[in-house]
Amino acid sequence: VQRRANRACDALREAGVRPEERVLMLLFDGLPFVETWFGILKTGAVFCMANPLGTTEDLRYLLEYTGCSAVVADASLTDKLDSVMPDSCRARFCVGGTADDWTGWEAALEAASDEVTNADTSRDDIAGWLFTSGTTGKPKGVVLSNRNVIETAKNSSEFDHLRPSEDILAYLPMAWVGDFIFSIGQAYWTGFCTNCPESADTMMTDLREIGPTYYFAPPRVFESQLTNVMIRME
Repeated sequence: VQRRANRACDALREAGVRPEERVLMLLFDGLPFVETWFGILKTGAVFCMANPLGTTEDLRYLLEYTGCSAVVADASLTDKLDSVMPDSCRARFCVGGTADDWTGWEAALEAASDEVTNADTSRDDIAGWLFTSGTTGKPKGVVLSNRNVIETAKNSSEFDHLRPSEDILAYLPMAWVGDFIFSIGQAYWTGFCTNCPESADTMMTDLREIGPTYYFAPPRVFESQLTNVMIRME
């Protein structure tokens, strides 16, 4: 992960991304999400995480709202983004496929260097923007400092007595602040393993296979799982 994050940093710098500029991430859970996040932090830029399942209008709003200088997006989203891409966005990276006028992420990492110097940042510098759900209006960007992320991960890990031996399943969107803290923040604070499902369709199979020792979910998820178990028992 460190090597790929260094390459992500170098690729973003080569594309012209500078400290304090915003980089919009429209990615599903997985290694590209984590390496992009780390790569952005290493450049000193600001990550902006957004729900990749949003509509074209949602994406238009987020692109304009963030004034991002670069976008790293899943290949399945490039068609929606092409029609709403602002002039401020100088670099476009496509993950998991190819698209016209987009730079392939894997090709960019392949050409990048493993050796980078991290930007000189402090705990109180801005790390990123996360977004509200938008249920009562347009999503609003919430600014998080490096200290916000570190202290939240530290305190919540200590409260739940988490250990490096934990295994979790990252089945919620990492772009949501909750799973971002659980699957990335806590994982890197404590050193436990984060597992990503193969797909939404295989989530329950993956859950049984992995057998997470630490599992966070809203009540409706537990209710649904209990209902499924009761049905099978009957």
